[in-house]
Amino acid sequence: ALEAQAHQDLPFEQLVEALQPERSLSHNPLFQVMFNHQANTQASARQLPGLRVANLEWETRSAQFDLSLDTQESADGVRASLTYATDLFGAATASRMLRHWLGLLRVAVANPALPLQDLAVLDAAEREQIVYQWNATAR
Repeated sequence: ALEAQAHQDLPFEQLVEALQPERSLSHNPLFQVMFNHQANTQASARQLPGLRVANLEWETRSAQFDLSLDTQESADGVRASLTYATDLFGAATASRMLRHWLGLLRVAVANPALPLQDLAVLDAAEREQIVYQWNATAR
């Protein structure tokens, strides 16, 4: 993702033309899930002499993508919001995805040397339910 930033000025239409993905009016031609991070700190606001900068909060009523996770840094920490297509995901599923993401973040921050492959998405109770209870096929 960091290498892609070197080409961030490439027009989207040109990228789609070069890749020629299968087209559909129901979704974006290249991706359906987006992660967006804004590093809006007070330091960046101070670099705009003569301008007053303030964050605006708004609530979107429709999802542009199947899933969109947006994070925003501030002096108070990091805020996150998840927007999802309600025809694909229910509120319980979205809440579960956020719980899993927060769990992954907590473990990664507490153990920065831990390889990503060793991060567990499921907590012990979910693992027990999925692996042993729902998979009770030996009868």
